[in-house]
Amino acid sequence: MGLDDITFASYNSNGCALDRREDMKKLIAISKVNVLFIQEHWLNDAGLRHLQDEMDNVYIYGKSGMKENELLLGRPYGGVAILVERSLVCRVNPVTISDNNRIFACTLEMNEGPSLLLINVYMPCGDSSERAQNEFFECVI
Repeated sequence: MGLDDITFASYNSNGCALDRREDMKKLIAISKVNVLFIQEHWLNDAGLRHLQDEMDNVYIYGKSGMKENELLLGRPYGGVAILVERSLVCRVNPVTISDNNRIFACTLEMNEGPSLLLINVYMPCGDSSERAQNEFFECVI
């Protein structure tokens, strides 16, 4: 499979409840998506590992939106991940491009041909307050 044959999709899961996980599985299995960018999975690092155990047809690379060493107050939030179908013959290497937990990047190195730099960014939205604007610019700078 060459780069021209790879199918990409993006999905803001708004959590990772059973129905959202089923949507991810359908996108990969039925829609033939090879690389799925997920935003707002709301999982901590342990939850990402559990999701990896549950979804045996993909490799999951990503980061939590929450800090592992802080007590969570309220509902979980944030998180970005890239799911790569296991049948895709490639090597995936996470790349640190930012400490911002709204950005995750990795290289996708095909056995034959060039590599791709994949960047998954969850851009803040909502209001037009100064705080929201600062958060937006923090992601892009």
